[in-house]
Amino acid sequence: KTLALDIARGAVDLTGKTVAVGGSGPMGLETAELLCEKGSKVTVIEMQDIMGPDLYFQNRDDILTRLRRHQARLLPGRRLLAVGPGLVRVMNLLEETEETIPAQAVVLSTGVHADTSIRPQLLEAFPHTLFVGDADCVGRVAGAVRSGYRKAAQLR
Repeated sequence: KTLALDIARGAVDLTGKTVAVGGSGPMGLETAELLCEKGSKVTVIEMQDIMGPDLYFQNRDDILTRLRRHQARLLPGRRLLAVGPGLVRVMNLLEETEETIPAQAVVLSTGVHADTSIRPQLLEAFPHTLFVGDADCVGRVAGAVRSGYRKAAQLR
């Protein structure tokens, strides 16, 4: 299984391949765009009935426009059912039908979580460390800014 983070870090190279990206959050769409730029033929699969459901509409419209220019196939309202050799099977949730999509590789971007693994070392070295944004809890930019403001107010 390949994760979107593996693509972003350059740990996996899918240049020129037919790729299905599962999930159209910020990471999924940015991964799809990166893959398109590297010559991959990309299909983005999203369970919600719109692509990028958690994005601000300006950001969503911007990246979807770029993906369409790359001729990425965007499939909202689909649930990933199975991955097989050279294909993925999805359920079209609106029509309640199964579809088969060609894919030499599948990249999953189905959610985010805060990576707090370094917290103990930071707190040991810097006992008054305050964590904000995704280092504290996953959320949107506005929440991270609000969190940063509140934590900055605690500094003396």
